[in-house]
Amino acid sequence: IPKSATPNAIPSLTHENIVNLVGHYLHDEHRSPFSSKLYNRTTDELQNEQLEYELKMNEIREKWGSWAFRDDQNKIRPIADLNSIEYKDVMNTDFPPNVWQTDPKYVKDFILEGRKLIMRMRLAIEAEL
Repeated sequence: IPKSATPNAIPSLTHENIVNLVGHYLHDEHRSPFSSKLYNRTTDELQNEQLEYELKMNEIREKWGSWAFRDDQNKIRPIADLNSIEYKDVMNTDFPPNVWQTDPKYVKDFILEGRKLIMRMRLAIEAEL
């Protein structure tokens, strides 16, 4: 996760965001209007904009659904460091234990949820046309 250009931004990399039980970052300083240097507006204006955005996103989620993937382990998994591996080409036997890449149920559920998301996106795009 890159460092924010705004020094007073709340960092995204928190325990809650690593576990990601809500399906999205709780606060993303790279997209939040509250941390952008481009905005020279009052707190009320920003809060109203944020509220409008959240209402719009809730309507979209209610109509089309949203990413609903959950890791059954419900704990932070180890992260495989692929930086030193050329082309990031690794055999499953070379991964550390308990990483998501070697968990068949995780991978199957992730792909299934990805396919559902693509289908919802296609339906939404077709409905907009």
